[in-house]
Amino acid sequence: MKNYKIFLILFFALPMMLFSETDLEISQKLIEEKDYDKAIDILEELIKEENDSWEYNHWLGVAYIEKSKHSAQGLFGMFGAINQFKKGKKYLHKAIEINPDDVEGRELLVYSYHYTPGIAGGDKNKAIDQLNEIAKRSPKKAMKIAIELLQFDGEYEKAIEMCNVYVAQYPEDYQIYHIFGMIYQEKEDYPEAFEAFETIITADSTALSSLYQFGRTAVYSETNIDRGIECLQLYINSDTDSNDLSLDNAHWRLGTLYEIKGMYPQAKMEYEKAMRLDPKDKDFKNSIKKLMKNHEID
Repeated sequence: MKNYKIFLILFFALPMMLFSETDLEISQKLIEEKDYDKAIDILEELIKEENDSWEYNHWLGVAYIEKSKHSAQGLFGMFGAINQFKKGKKYLHKAIEINPDDVEGRELLVYSYHYTPGIAGGDKNKAIDQLNEIAKRSPKKAMKIAIELLQFDGEYEKAIEMCNVYVAQYPEDYQIYHIFGMIYQEKEDYPEAFEAFETIITADSTALSSLYQFGRTAVYSETNIDRGIECLQLYINSDTDSNDLSLDNAHWRLGTLYEIKGMYPQAKMEYEKAMRLDPKDKDFKNSIKKLMKNHEID
């Protein structure tokens, strides 16, 4: 009987033992959920036990960097963000010291150094150093990152030139056309932007980012209105988890297209949906206020 009881305990406990999450996995989920403080608490305890784990250092660096992006509110928030950014860099550098092939860690350092002002710890030369190390391990990824940095700096012609080189070298990666589209959108070259986003949508009708950006481009250009409406409707009605979608902005953009088209009741309905999702957004409030002022709507 005793052995039978032990068997039952093991029988029911084994699935829990096999499928229980590790502290590292829990911290990764917390980072995804933007609960950075809890993730940091767990990872700092793990680091105490195993200081030379590149994974612990990597994810602690990620947690601090991501927390820094959400802390820069007001003077005290800015100083806190600088301190968190500094800690994040320290742990990411430790991670790539332990594991030089930690390309994701190097990538985060590239963006962090490049996008952050010098006064807050940014350093474009250090970003280039990390980009060069990525190029040794993944030339394709490095080229894509370089294009994004050029776009961020407003070097649109150079970015387009590098995009064309990328297409020639990696023709199977049609996702590059989304970057093409964003560059052309920022240049206000809307016909080229539409063509780029449509290239991706044709290849993948569920390409949500390109569907949204097509609609956004239609708002900016006040052209391709019907196709813009269609794309935003596809985006809004996607089966993807709503947490991954900018539904409030999508309804707002859709309302704007309806307003341009003269479909005022539909515009009002979309603005109201946007406001229900984010009642504090001033753009949503102003849009419906302006609509109601300029048009008689039941």
